[in-house]
Amino acid sequence: MKLYVFNPDADMALGNNEENYMAPATIRRMAEDLALLPIWYAQPGSGVLASSAYNADYLKQMQQLFRLDVHLVTEPELPDYADVRVMPWGWNPAIRKRMLKGGVLEKNLPTPDALDKYRMKAVRSNALAFRALFYFNKIDYTCGDVCDVDLFRTSVRAGDFHFLPLLSNSLFSACFHLPFAIEREK
Repeated sequence: MKLYVFNPDADMALGNNEENYMAPATIRRMAEDLALLPIWYAQPGSGVLASSAYNADYLKQMQQLFRLDVHLVTEPELPDYADVRVMPWGWNPAIRKRMLKGGVLEKNLPTPDALDKYRMKAVRSNALAFRALFYFNKIDYTCGDVCDVDLFRTSVRAGDFHFLPLLSNSLFSACFHLPFAIEREK
């Protein structure tokens, strides 16, 4: 079974890279208010981690209206789901520690080394490269301003960037089969 977790602080926690990271109060509140967001994309038969009092009634209403086949899992129930596959919004050391403390088996979580590799793939230069590829290949329906890509194109012509082959296990090559990434020269 899969357990979906909405952790909107994922990027901030990944940037902080500490297992004891605590998000600002506004982000923690957003995580609590939107904890059931994964019900809309969770696979049938999966669980969604959220507090029960507020969320149980809402989930019941949505299940009746939309025939959703997901169920609520609370933090105290995590030991009952020790062998679950955790599907957070984003991985980072803090969510890994939270799942371990909750009782999820370590074998079902990414290792600290895997999290370090994930963190290195999440740098902004990779996002800029991916966005530029959409622009250069005339792929429509992407968000953002063209001026950023134009600035990027100017930088490439000026030699401020260079292209490097991606590792075979990279997010881009594994998911999108892209041939290269862009890294700013030091």
